[in-house]
Amino acid sequence: MPQARTRAFVLGQQRSGEQDKRVHLLSRENGRMLALAPGACRLKNRFGSALELFSEADFIYYFKEDRGQITLSRVDPVSNRFELVSQPRWIFYFSLMSESLVRFLPMAQPEERVYRMLGAVLEAAQADADPPSLTAYFLAWLLRIQGTMFNARTCCRCGGPLGDQAWVSTNFRGLVCCGCREGETRRLNREALHFLAEGLSVAPAMSPALPSDAATLLMRALAHKLEYDGELSLTSLRCLPQFQ
Repeated sequence: MPQARTRAFVLGQQRSGEQDKRVHLLSRENGRMLALAPGACRLKNRFGSALELFSEADFIYYFKEDRGQITLSRVDPVSNRFELVSQPRWIFYFSLMSESLVRFLPMAQPEERVYRMLGAVLEAAQADADPPSLTAYFLAWLLRIQGTMFNARTCCRCGGPLGDQAWVSTNFRGLVCCGCREGETRRLNREALHFLAEGLSVAPAMSPALPSDAATLLMRALAHKLEYDGELSLTSLRCLPQFQ
């Protein structure tokens, strides 16, 4: 069977049978991948802690060309982020990020920009960024890279400036100003709009932290847009205080 090697982030794992695990990966050249890790549930296994969430490693795998099945044979760790992802302040936000990537990204398509964005977001988290603001940054960039992010400067109906507040249109295709509002309920305040217009132009570590109310409004709007665009339901949202 052909063998290959790729550097990837671990997006999650789940048990497969009594001894194996299915592992979700994100690599630059192959995008989102689903691989079998034989024996990973055993106390002593060849993978160690390399399969923890958002760990980065070089994965050596073999595959059956007729079935598209990928099986991991060896892992060479690059970086382990177990201490970061296990912090109580980050657990639920990282769960949302990982689920968004697994559920929203297509399989087996190059994801150079998403890979670099995720790496930058994790570095910002290690530098003590604000969890809600960084999560909003992540969701906005994920939507932007996939080509579905709305314009945060002008009204999608009249083309005029949005002013100090705007509402997400019911079809999630844009933002509407106060004059064009027709029953929309998902509001973004001035700070949230400024974050979308200016805060995404810098690296996540340099992006300003949002006030609590603005972060809540923006996270809700972006997460619901991602659900609408991807025709999916993110179960991790229920664990976040912003969605309770």
